[in-house]
Amino acid sequence: MLARCPHSPQRGTGWLEGWRLTFGGEDIGWDGALTTVVEDAAQRVFVVLYDVPENDEKELDSWDGVTLGFYCKLKVRVETLDGDALAWLYVLDAYEGGLPSARHLYILIDAAIKAGAPADYIDWLRARPSNPPPTADGQLPALREDRDKEGERGDDDRWNEPPIGPEWAGPVAPTYFNWRKTTIYGGTNEIQKNIIAKAILGL
Repeated sequence: MLARCPHSPQRGTGWLEGWRLTFGGEDIGWDGALTTVVEDAAQRVFVVLYDVPENDEKELDSWDGVTLGFYCKLKVRVETLDGDALAWLYVLDAYEGGLPSARHLYILIDAAIKAGAPADYIDWLRARPSNPPPTADGQLPALREDRDKEGERGDDDRWNEPPIGPEWAGPVAPTYFNWRKTTIYGGTNEIQKNIIAKAILGL
């Protein structure tokens, strides 16, 4: 969040009552099913609140695919220790279903831990199925790989070297590579239109 929205400070945490964390849109995600929430009176979702200014909001809209129609924004009420707070969130405009990648699930778990989510909620996230599934010791493959790499690095100073390139390249690179997929979508859509035009409409 800091890399994508550097002007959006965290304002606290809370619970989104009456909603359930789930995944969907596996056909449009490049890394498995995408995160979303659906209404469910018996469930709730742990959330982190940010104060997002307009310029960061536009950047986040572009990153999460709102401009492409993948997500839509909804206003909801979040229960916090200081009372209810009005907030907006992204909801996936696709069918529910599919498995998230182990990497994607690891990112969610790591974010929840850093935000101070309850232990039982963390355990619930860890127990969710992913692709590939957790290892025999219950660890997600992405987490195990990270720990293995940390062990291999040891005291090697090469891992402490500063990143290559200008400082502005760090936040820009993920956005650039994420938008590369739009050229694939655009090309696929044009091919489908040509097939329909020739085979069905006879143009």
